[in-house]
Amino acid sequence: MSENKDFKAILKEGYQCLDQAQYGDAMECFLRVMGVEEIRHEATTAYNQVIQMVVPRYHFNMLNDVERNEKYNRAIKNSVDASTLVLDVGTGSGLLAMMAARAGAKHIYACEMVRPVAETAKTVVAANGYSDKITIIGKNPTN
Repeated sequence: MSENKDFKAILKEGYQCLDQAQYGDAMECFLRVMGVEEIRHEATTAYNQVIQMVVPRYHFNMLNDVERNEKYNRAIKNSVDASTLVLDVGTGSGLLAMMAARAGAKHIYACEMVRPVAETAKTVVAANGYSDKITIIGKNPTN
């Protein structure tokens, strides 16, 4: 099978996972083929469709609430020092975990049970240079 057909098979597998509500698996398939020029647009569109289906709307409102986030940042700065271990339950994008890292916490364990959101948090944390201070745990915090 040619490489082109392999990529199209992965894309097709992503759509099958999406049809079966296996959103995390669908996202993984679409991510694997996003770098392929001839199907980049389709894979990116499909990936974004899954994001819109699985990420609760309130995440976006919380991220854009500047006043709320400034208050959390102040509270975290006043509560965290170099000896503090932090557990962030329902981390979402990892914003509060990164605030704790920036405030000097020893380490942050951040739980997020929505798998695609947890994967996004890992990417956001890495892009901001906090992978060594923040561990994203993609599981229900009761587990």
